[in-house]
Amino acid sequence: MVPHRALFLSDLHLGTGRCSASELRQLLRKEPTERLILVGDILDLIAWQEREPHFSCDELALLKLFWRRQQAGELIWLLGNHEQPLRELRRQGLNRLSWIADQLTYHTLDGRRLLVTHGDQISFSGLQFSRIEQIALGLVMAIERLHRRLQPPLPSPSALLMESDRGRRLSQAFHRAQAEHAEAQQVDGIICGHIHAALLEQQPNRMIINTGCWTHPHGTVVVETASGDWQLIDAAGNRQSVRVEPCPASCAATRSH
Repeated sequence: MVPHRALFLSDLHLGTGRCSASELRQLLRKEPTERLILVGDILDLIAWQEREPHFSCDELALLKLFWRRQQAGELIWLLGNHEQPLRELRRQGLNRLSWIADQLTYHTLDGRRLLVTHGDQISFSGLQFSRIEQIALGLVMAIERLHRRLQPPLPSPSALLMESDRGRRLSQAFHRAQAEHAEAQQVDGIICGHIHAALLEQQPNRMIINTGCWTHPHGTVVVETASGDWQLIDAAGNRQSVRVEPCPASCAATRSH
């Protein structure tokens, strides 16, 4: 199999017991890639402040894989909001590792420029919840942990929440804010994570991509293939593809910037 040009993934939340690490390892073995780009919340340093982290054997194997890819110059780690302590270290000048960043501009095979960022940095009022909603979300997360332990043949609570009318409206508003940010930055699209809602959408003027998450089935990654097409791939083997159109004149103009 010809390796993909790049594979993007986010929101593993390692150390919390929420990551489907075994399934992710299997997917990565089946989807070889030249570059691996982590789009934030790989670790969950915020949760670690409340509860001692625990790493399964599969999670440790993932971390070793990431380290090997980084040592080979094939990995970039963009920090998310659950890695805020590392962001603060970067701002203080204490972390000068070139492979750790807050965002990057990814150049596609056909010359488009896509902004890659976790997504929480972009102002979005849709994630402001009332006290009652915060309590309800906490209850959903508690049931989610129980669901992961028991593994019943039922959809996860968080997946059901994202499929509800409220969840769909929240996802749409979030991705609309991402698209507006991409337009303001004069790039041809955006790749993000954060909201745990996978998306691969080719709009008339730009691409909007969300890598999804690995905290409930089925985890997803996004790849740019060797031929320059884009695919959203989940742990069950399902694929959604977008075949890129010829690069427009506006795209060619951005290459000179």
